Amino acid sequence: MKEKQKNFSPGEISQKEWRRLIMLFFTGILATWFIYYSQITLGEEKNKKEENKDKQKLFHQKEKNLSIQNQTILKNFLPFEEDTSILDDIKDDKFRYTFPYYYLVHQVLSVPKEEIAQRSKPINWNVFTSQEGRDELRGQYLQIRGNLVKLLEQHTLKGEEAHARGLENFTIWRGAILDPDNKLYLIELTQQPPKYEKWDFVTLNGVFFKVWFYESQKGKEANAPIIIGRTFQVRQSTALPAPSKTSSWLTPIFTAVLILTFLLLGLAIILEQKEVKNYHYQQKQRRAKRRKKENKDDV
Repeated sequence: MKEKQKNFSPGEISQKEWRRLIMLFFTGILATWFIYYSQITLGEEKNKKEENKDKQKLFHQKEKNLSIQNQTILKNFLPFEEDTSILDDIKDDKFRYTFPYYYLVHQVLSVPKEEIAQRSKPINWNVFTSQEGRDELRGQYLQIRGNLVKLLEQHTLKGEEAHARGLENFTIWRGAILDPDNKLYLIELTQQPPKYEKWDFVTLNGVFFKVWFYESQKGKEANAPIIIGRTFQVRQSTALPAPSKTSSWLTPIFTAVLILTFLLLGLAIILEQKEVKNYHYQQKQRRAKRRKKENKDDV
């Protein structure tokens, strides 16, 4: 009984090899696209990082200049005169910069920061839900802790009240803190804050001004207490690593995987060719033996 032969010759490419060659072709396209895309992405991230670095440098230089300007203003500002009756005029509404606001900023600037820290007591946000609780706390020193959820922006004091207290053109840093109970506090700082990142856990000692009613970014009515203080202290930094670091180690790993895939597919094709050659060699040997045997039988 004759053995069934394969339907291709040693020079032909089998269906398996065709499939592997197609896989190699598309893998090569994928590898080329990924390397090209990675280089573009890394380039964009590098440019963005440099751009952010330049912006941050300008921002810190601006803050430094504002701090120097504040120090110059504080050399000439008027002595603080306590008048607690001013606190009775505070109303919880949508108006932020009223006469009592300037009074409390003046007060914070006049009290040593060590004394502010000693007089400040931890507070629960729920006390601000009642009118009685808010009235009792106005002008009192409180301590709040939480994550910095809004990066600081500068606000320049202007107008008659600022001028009357010698604080015209004085810079205030504004932001927001979210406490562990997810309650929001709006903060106003009279001093340039230390190095910080969004979501850093910070502590602020300051004086309670009012509950301010405003429209949130989603267009909904919202309210939050305003605390005026010197500056916050960063207790725990939660800065995230730059995305470019991930890309930097992901690219060589993925490239190595693609190269390994190429090598394995190439090795598979070589082994397939070797198997085909061995098969045809064995077939040739068997045919030769049969012919030799048939010649002996004829003799």
